[in-house]
Amino acid sequence: MKIIEKKLKDIRPYDNNPRLNDRAVPAVAESLKKFGWQQPIVIDRNGVIVCGHTRYKAALELGMKTVPCKYADELTEEEITAYRLADNKTAELAEWDADKMEEELAKCSEFDMSAFGFMTWFDEHETGEATEEDSDEYKDFVEKFEEKHTTDDCYTPDEVYQAVSDYVEEHYGMKTSDFVRPFYPGGGLPKREIPERLRSSRQPSVQHNERNHRFL
Repeated sequence: MKIIEKKLKDIRPYDNNPRLNDRAVPAVAESLKKFGWQQPIVIDRNGVIVCGHTRYKAALELGMKTVPCKYADELTEEEITAYRLADNKTAELAEWDADKMEEELAKCSEFDMSAFGFMTWFDEHETGEATEEDSDEYKDFVEKFEEKHTTDDCYTPDEVYQAVSDYVEEHYGMKTSDFVRPFYPGGGLPKREIPERLRSSRQPSVQHNERNHRFL
């Protein structure tokens, strides 16, 4: 493997790189400061990055002028595209052994491993403080049930529903038990007095579904 020093200005990121790596740049920059360059940036014959976009951004952040690179001369354009994707994806397939990770982190007491994202991981597994409630997926789920303040996100306010149901029951002879009320979890609006004109001047749209239920 032949590694050459290239001026940072002479290489450039792949325009259609699908990997979003900005969050990792500070950690990689810290790694470069602590441990130096242990992996070169892989580039094609035109100086376009194949692998190493995060290292490239970290080098820019650190004000470096040159970086170690390796040409992927032996790969075709199609192989370069496939390798670029595979190099990023394969790292996601591995998992951590919690017990061994704790042992290895204990050996790194002279380093601030939080700069590389490890202390958050360690704290969660060591103390057991991390819960399902801390996950982004759970937070997104809970957000759906938070009170909303727009008519698009809210269920029908009680006053409006009652006014419409009274009108339909009076003019169409339908029972409230026949109504299927549209509902969105967590909706809610400040209670307002419904003008009397809304009770008499608006005719609701009544539709039938396959089971003969009426919708308001």
